[in-house]
Amino acid sequence: MATPVQQAAGTAQTGTTGALSVPWPASHAIGDLGFLVYEIAGTGETAMATPGGWTALFGNGLTYVDVASAAGSSLQVFYKFATSAAEANVATPTKLNHSLARIYTVRTAGLVHGFTVTLKTTASTTITYPALTTPQDNCLMVYIGTRPDDSAATTAFGTLTGGTGLTNLNDLGEAGTISGHGGGFVFGSATKATAGGTGTPTMSCPSVTNIAVSISIRPTVAGTVAATESGSDTFAGSNIIEAKIRQPRFNSNKPSASAVTGDLAVTEAGADTFAATGNTLFSTGTLAATETGADTFAASGTVLVQGSFAATEAGNDTFAASGTVLVQGTVAAVESATPDVFSSSGTVLVKGSLAGTETGADTFAASGTVGASLVTGSLSATETGSDTYVQTGSVLLQGVLAAMESGDDTVLVTGQIYVTGYFAGTESGNDTFFATSILSGKIAGRDHTQGTGRPEQMIDGRADKIQADRPSQISSGRSSKIQTSKRTR
Repeated sequence: MATPVQQAAGTAQTGTTGALSVPWPASHAIGDLGFLVYEIAGTGETAMATPGGWTALFGNGLTYVDVASAAGSSLQVFYKFATSAAEANVATPTKLNHSLARIYTVRTAGLVHGFTVTLKTTASTTITYPALTTPQDNCLMVYIGTRPDDSAATTAFGTLTGGTGLTNLNDLGEAGTISGHGGGFVFGSATKATAGGTGTPTMSCPSVTNIAVSISIRPTVAGTVAATESGSDTFAGSNIIEAKIRQPRFNSNKPSASAVTGDLAVTEAGADTFAATGNTLFSTGTLAATETGADTFAASGTVLVQGSFAATEAGNDTFAASGTVLVQGTVAAVESATPDVFSSSGTVLVKGSLAGTETGADTFAASGTVGASLVTGSLSATETGSDTYVQTGSVLLQGVLAAMESGDDTVLVTGQIYVTGYFAGTESGNDTFFATSILSGKIAGRDHTQGTGRPEQMIDGRADKIQADRPSQISSGRSSKIQTSKRTR
């Protein structure tokens, strides 16, 4: 079981009335749990809307206000699992008095279990954090405290002390501002090795009123769900795995999230099923490896898969997910039977090969909005089957869609499209690429290409037939026939 640990703090951002651009810590990684802490004046302000992809800890609105005056302080906290090692900055709205924001990260986190908040309305030099009860061993406690004073100090709060059964008490960093009436906050943490009550740890602080927040975070669980067996495994749940799983079935209907570190199935002859709702993290391992069965992965919410979905097997795999989906690694590799299906909706990112070195046919289908989908690597490589790629929204494809195969491939996309690399190369089949809206990049392999909108450039196309409404440039195309509704050259 991997205990969550505080990881890093991004650069604090502050201003009087202008919007802020709040960066993640430079050292953040895929799977890190980020907390965006946002402090503004105690009155006359409106709440910041929840940023895209983030979750509001307190819900929407200014629920917690310390001293209802401009000289007071209002606090909002949001959290999100990083789906890349280069998360975008968070933009905050303009304000009337001041704003202060910073992103902190926690590593090897399961999911946020719970929180509690207290308001201290009489000024004193101690901030006391409210008690929580952790649901299992090895949870991380996060403590956030505010101060509504006009100071840019980063050492205004003292050391986190006390509590019940807490170890590794740390302060990950403070932020302060003298913009407007000023304000500040601190982010600390502690490990709760044994499940139970945390008590009420404290910090010294300036003689001010405070908002004090306590948050409990579950750990992840490392290991394999099934290994070296001949049966079939089913994982279904809406909660984090709370212990190493040694039974073939684990079910939980607690409304929370899922986290797995390790291999779901390894060296077996059965079929595996993984189903989860909420924030789902499957990292550092393979979903199925060296087996002859068929695997199914279904999840909704924020989904992260690191490693190979299926490798060195003869079965058929299905991956279906909705929400924010990240697959890093190989969805299917070195297999020789029925095809693999990848289906997802929302924000989709695939790094690596969807299918490689196999004789089956693969299908990739996804839907989303602007900037929704990214495929880096080869959709299929070194195979003899046929592949289908269907995508709606803005699409970025980097690498080779199909290479060194003898089957037929189809790509159907709508929205704004950018292709870098070759759609098909070194094969003997026929490929079809049909797109609407902008098409730019390289498409090669004596294949059939159709598009509407404004294909800006096609290089080394070698296309037997290219159709477009307004092709502004085709260089070295070697095409036998070009048809346009408005010729530009």
